[in-house]
Amino acid sequence: MFLKNFPFAGCAMRKQKKVWAIFTQALLDRFETGDGALTGIGVWVAAGQKLTGLKEEVEGLLASGNGHAVKADTIADLAAASGLDADALQATFEKYNGFCDEGFDEDFHTPSDYMIAMTDDDGPYYAFDCQDAYFTTCGGLKVNALTNVLTADDMVIPGLFAGG
Repeated sequence: MFLKNFPFAGCAMRKQKKVWAIFTQALLDRFETGDGALTGIGVWVAAGQKLTGLKEEVEGLLASGNGHAVKADTIADLAAASGLDADALQATFEKYNGFCDEGFDEDFHTPSDYMIAMTDDDGPYYAFDCQDAYFTTCGGLKVNALTNVLTADDMVIPGLFAGG
């Protein structure tokens, strides 16, 4: 399950020549003004939190012109902009959307709660070049953004801090 296993995702990414995260405008709108984030990211983003300012961040990445973020109106154009094989990308979309219809991801076993089909009506499409740079510790103490150590019930333990 990539969404909550950063080391697993990092190892999988490291074995690839290049990894792209692909989104539709509908997904970006959902993250910013709709239902918010699908899952939490440590203490920085909570599940369901609206990612305010996401549109401006995406526009800034696209404007940088460094090739790490691309936007296109069709899957074929997205493939061309990102240097991917158009037929392979189209087949990947169709396979993923089939998994969404079935409610089971045969490739990565992604829970159905996190699977959202990407249809032609949801564009334009965005692709972001992902870099292998995960910041995480597996196990150990749980802390909040202020480095307070938390109990199993997410309560602050007064006077106890951790970092590293």
